[in-house]
Amino acid sequence: MNNLTLSKKLLLGSLASITLVCLLTGLCYWTVLTLRDMQNDGAERALFATASTDLADRGAETYRIIADAEINRDLNATARDWTAEKAAVDKELQQAERSLTDARQRAAFEKGKAAFGNLVAVFEGQMLPALRTTDGISPDIRAIDGKIDAIVSGFSDAMKDIRESNMALAKKLDEDFDSTGAWANVFNLVFGLVAVLVALGTAWSLSRQI
Repeated sequence: MNNLTLSKKLLLGSLASITLVCLLTGLCYWTVLTLRDMQNDGAERALFATASTDLADRGAETYRIIADAEINRDLNATARDWTAEKAAVDKELQQAERSLTDARQRAAFEKGKAAFGNLVAVFEGQMLPALRTTDGISPDIRAIDGKIDAIVSGFSDAMKDIRESNMALAKKLDEDFDSTGAWANVFNLVFGLVAVLVALGTAWSLSRQI
């Protein structure tokens, strides 16, 4: 370095400083993009967890319609409410299916979807015919109701499993966000200090030749 001319020292020092500044800028840009994606993914997982909770609660709402049919026997109102509820659950299941991210969620979803299909089959194929032919709560209706209760519980448990998975993913993304941010801060600080040292070294070297 001592054998270099003043102009070459100035050129090399400037190039080194510019290179470090470019690296620092690139690192900052990458950090911002990465943290933004992590934040968006975490927020999305949290929303999916909320949606899964709402879907799990649909089990209780669906059972309420069935219980109301057993007690009040207003089967015209039941048919109307059941059609609307079935369409709403089908729509929410389609939306939930698009949010699945791993094997655990897909397995839980298939379990829940199958449970709802079974619920529809049992209610429409067994409970409604029984309700049309009896006035009270017969042993057959009690048995079918017990079967439906187990199916609804299985559906709700499956949706809750998806919720727990999404909550775990959201927590992991939040932890990754914090660790990536801390790591990026250290590297930005190191690059910044190196850039300052290079600039000071260049200035000191040049001052000795003036």
